[in-house]
Amino acid sequence: ANCAVDGVRDDLTFDRPSD
Repeated sequence: ANCAVDGVRDDLTFDRPSD
């Protein structure tokens, strides 16, 4: 888990929260 979709949280890290 490195980068997730915009707004979607990944296992460890998330790219950027949509909220």
